Amino acid sequence: MNKISNIIISLAIVSFGSIALAAGYCPSNTEFHTKIQGYQLRAMAAVQNPSSMSLDDMDRLQNEQQTYLNSIFPNCLQYFRTTQNPDCSRLAMLSSSYLLLDKSKQPAAKTQTYSLLNSLYGKCQPYELDTVKIMIK
Repeated sequence: MNKISNIIISLAIVSFGSIALAAGYCPSNTEFHTKIQGYQLRAMAAVQNPSSMSLDDMDRLQNEQQTYLNSIFPNCLQYFRTTQNPDCSRLAMLSSSYLLLDKSKQPAAKTQTYSLLNSLYGKCQPYELDTVKIMIK
């Protein structure tokens, strides 16, 4: 019976996590910094105690961090597109994550961002929208 309960709980967690990702999740600045500090602490622990992490583990950690960084911009775009009353303070994360994108992806991302900003007039303060425009210029 416990195995069935565990399977049901696991499926529920995966389902809700998938729904959250599909809807887009834009982290706050605090959440972003906490996540990055976690990566840094894990890397520093490996440097201080090399036997605690293999080179493959270090590669996985680096890939995990890069995947996280690359996911922020599209997730923030999706968050603002699908959320009726978005937390406009998270526009700062959208513009910051734009700067983290590979230079080859920035022109398309800029177009998507300008399109998004047009849809946010009336939902966010003009200064918040103008700040994003300045950041991605």
